[in-house]
This record gives sequence, C-alpha cells and structure tokens, in this order.
Amino acid sequence: MDRDDDVLGRAYKDSNGIRGAYFQPTTIGAQPAVVRSVNAEAKGFCEVVVGTGSNQGVMINAGGDDSVNWCVEAEVAAMQVVQFLGG
Repeated sequence: MDRDDDVLGRAYKDSNGIRGAYFQPTTIGAQPAVVRSVNAEAKGFCEVVVGTGSNQGVMINAGGDDSVNWCVEAEVAAMQVVQFLGG
C-alpha cells in the first residue's frame, strides 16, 4: 500500500508505457481501479491498481505460469484488501 501517493493517477499516466499493453479501467468494490499487464493477452503477469482515497491507493501484482489467469487472482486479492479497509 502506498500512502500519500496517487498510484491510480500514476497508472493512468503510465498507460502508454510497458504496463499499458493491457489496460482495463474498472471498479473494485466501489473504488476506481485499473487492471493492466505488460502484454495484450495479460498472460504471465497482471497488476491491479485501486484508488482508495485522495492520493492513496493499493497496487496488487500477480504473476507466474501462463495457465493461471493472474488478472482474476489479482482482482480477488484487491477486493479482499478493499473490503478489509472498509470499502
């Protein structure tokens, strides 16, 4: 978790960079979020960035074997964190 850092805003700014090959705006709980990956198929690595408040956010990274849908795994983990934080 980053404090006093707009990780969601940074994710949007970096959407044309290496982690922008797959970039999907979404919500986790009721919080704004993006799901992104280094490749268009989102295989092998996925990151979920959730805005949790003004200049605050959570970033979840998941990756490994291509047979696992790491974006789903990262979204589930992000939802658990948001719920724990009361969102």
